[in-house]
Amino acid sequence: MKQQEQAVWQRVMAAKENVQENSLKTHAMQSMEAIGEYTAMQRKSSGRLQQLASELSKQEQQVLLALKGLQQLQTGGPMQLPKLPGCSDPNRRCMVRRYHCTRRAATEFMIRSAESEWGCVFLAMAKLQEKQCFLLAQVLGMM
Repeated sequence: MKQQEQAVWQRVMAAKENVQENSLKTHAMQSMEAIGEYTAMQRKSSGRLQQLASELSKQEQQVLLALKGLQQLQTGGPMQLPKLPGCSDPNRRCMVRRYHCTRRAATEFMIRSAESEWGCVFLAMAKLQEKQCFLLAQVLGMM
């Protein structure tokens, strides 16, 4: 009976690790998409809007690096990400969508901040995502 229990727990834990790995990859792909949109906005704007886009891009790059680092810590291997097409013309609708994606990520990271081993990293990312929501609200106020 002990071996059967052990086998079941191994399957459960493997499934949990796979879900967490996919979650990291999904968030990383969203970060790459956001970086592309912020970079495009930075190129097409000036003044305060350009500064905000630059700050958003830098913060999202920090999140992407942290996600890649978590992947490395959890699996021992690098995260393989596809090349994503960027948004060539960021507009209000694009930034509204980005706000909602960022807000969802902040919530998911905050929930995962309770994890014993990686929680502190998720908490830092959640706070950064919340700051980005504030910056995105400013961007939308300027559009």
